[in-house]
Amino acid sequence: MTRYSDKMFNSIKITRVSDEVISQIHQLLLDGKLKKGDRLLPEREMAKELGVSRPALREALSALESTGFIERRKGGGCYVRRFSSNDLITSIVSSKSDKQLFMDILEVREVLESKAAELAIGRATEQDLQRIDEAIKMMESPGAGSGIEADIRFHLFIAAASHNEIIFKLTKNIGNLLYSTREQTLELSGRKKESTIEHRQIFQAIKEKKRGQAVQAMKLHIRKVEDLIDNMKKPF
Repeated sequence: MTRYSDKMFNSIKITRVSDEVISQIHQLLLDGKLKKGDRLLPEREMAKELGVSRPALREALSALESTGFIERRKGGGCYVRRFSSNDLITSIVSSKSDKQLFMDILEVREVLESKAAELAIGRATEQDLQRIDEAIKMMESPGAGSGIEADIRFHLFIAAASHNEIIFKLTKNIGNLLYSTREQTLELSGRKKESTIEHRQIFQAIKEKKRGQAVQAMKLHIRKVEDLIDNMKKPF
């Protein structure tokens, strides 16, 4: 029998039914299919549509109520309350381990920011492009230190250039969560210079309206950061 020195498989974790219900409702909120003031289906109908037991559904609804996403009213029924993207992120991540959360955030960042770069090509104004360029120049300046502030501005200005409010807010929130680890990677030997070159490549593709090239350049840039973080002893 073949033996392996390293562990090949990860332990299989069984997801609770209530967690799956919560995940579906979170997604409906993100997609805008559920909005503030909307009434959820009656328990019996919702349980049937989801294919879950009513106790499992009640457990999920109680969790959503405790985190402020829904409220139960005296006349009966559950209603969607006002929520922010930050509330949603906090609710989702609270059930994750540090390592699981960290890897999930990196995956989301790649998808989100490559989409922002794509949208910026058709939507960026001259002012947007000027701000992105200024962020790169700021990173190139001798007094930029590690370059973390310039790096944050660069990515936020691209998100702003997408002219999608949700993309901008999520990019900002994710950037806050990753602040310290991004700063650590930029302090690695040669990384600041390398990162600046990658920023220039992304910006040039956006400026020249080369959609595929802009998306690919952003993905490669973030994957490089992911690889650097993955090789760090304790990035979270």
